[in-house]
Amino acid sequence: MKYFIGIILVLIILLYGYLWKLPLLISIVLLLLYFFILFFWEYAVLRYKISGEFQMRSYRKSLETFGFAIAIIWTLMYVIDLHTKGITNSKLPIVILFWFGSLVNIIMYFMYKKKKPVTVFITGDWLHYNNRWKKKRDLKTLNYIGTSKLATDLILGFTEKSDVIIPMKEYKKEEFRQFLDILIEKSDPKHKVYLIDNLTERFPKQTKEA
Repeated sequence: MKYFIGIILVLIILLYGYLWKLPLLISIVLLLLYFFILFFWEYAVLRYKISGEFQMRSYRKSLETFGFAIAIIWTLMYVIDLHTKGITNSKLPIVILFWFGSLVNIIMYFMYKKKKPVTVFITGDWLHYNNRWKKKRDLKTLNYIGTSKLATDLILGFTEKSDVIIPMKEYKKEEFRQFLDILIEKSDPKHKVYLIDNLTERFPKQTKEA
């Protein structure tokens, strides 16, 4: 939460600067502050540790293509302004802001490949999801296991709290199948939780060789 509050404060000041022409030097300092807050917020995932009977590592970090698209759009708008209105600094901080977000995403992509942080823990009946927003859910309240429309993310529905969304391509298939089996095992039978065909086909049950 402290990282989120820090980012919100920086963005509010940058918005003020965009509307009322804050000096460029101050904008640069704020942008660097934004970069480091965002980086350490992401890096905290690599340092987070908790004991659990089941742990699952992320072997890659999902790249946020939407963030890249926004950065490119604002860059094009800035270039157009340069050609039509001459040198202007009004949009430059916003362009840098979006590219800093994409840069952090790229850095974390390579750090995930090297560090392979544990991002999913199961302790007793509790699921811990280690992301920028730490999530903890009672598996006895699990009532749905499905996927996103593009079948890229696992969606876990709960009766008491919000859904947990986990990008499936970050994990090894055999480990992810074990994770799915544990979810079914620890869920309350009254919720009749099951795996949809899409999941059973993508993550087939491992059979032991005789």
